[in-house]
Amino acid sequence: MLAFSPVSSATCAFSAASSSETYIIVGDFNQGALANFPDGEEIRFTFDDITLATDDMVKIIGTGKASVDGSGNTAYGLGWIRYIQKVYKGAYPFRVGTRDGRWTTGFYKASALEKIQEYKTKK
Repeated sequence: MLAFSPVSSATCAFSAASSSETYIIVGDFNQGALANFPDGEEIRFTFDDITLATDDMVKIIGTGKASVDGSGNTAYGLGWIRYIQKVYKGAYPFRVGTRDGRWTTGFYKASALEKIQEYKTKK
């Protein structure tokens, strides 16, 4: 069972952690709490499967535009698997292209992209 130990503001959470146990710090270093994992429990992380962000792998399921403001030619690539290179403020906020950033396919709305989970195999 995950146990939380509140840390007073007089003692920062970072210095209160011991090297003999596994902890995560919940909150910030000065006002946080220590969470330990007794009895060898695993740490399980939950990732956001919906929100699009930089470096996410996506499948293009709709059309986009040549620029973030929606001007220019229509960007296609329907069915292509690409990566979100950068997120901007604008009508078409997601710049999508190759993972290395050398080629941009276009700028898309979230509704034109489907987030894909990238599974990596262990070596």
